[in-house]
Amino acid sequence: MGAAKKLYVKKDHLVSIEQAKNNTVIHTEGVSVPVRRGEYIATNPYGEQYVVPESYRNKYVEVNQFKDASFYESMAKGYHEMAAINLEEANVGVAADNQAEEITEKFVSGSMNE
Repeated sequence: MGAAKKLYVKKDHLVSIEQAKNNTVIHTEGVSVPVRRGEYIATNPYGEQYVVPESYRNKYVEVNQFKDASFYESMAKGYHEMAAINLEEANVGVAADNQAEEITEKFVSGSMNE
């Protein structure tokens, strides 16, 4: 169980599948299901388990896993990048506002014609 589990998909169901090494019992939806050695146990992302009959095993297609930052890490990175962009835009806006105010003061005071 310590090894990385392979992921499989059937239609829109993503599961990991393990072959039972011993006779065991899985508990699902208030029901205990006996599993014989050699049968396949599928586990979905919510931890729910069920037995996959040998005849259905070929309906599950293995998919590759890839290491990627977690959702929250990606969101944090995106917010950090947007903060830098917003700060730069704000600085440009403040500089333009200051320049406009300076030009307006010169125009109103009449020093613009000098």
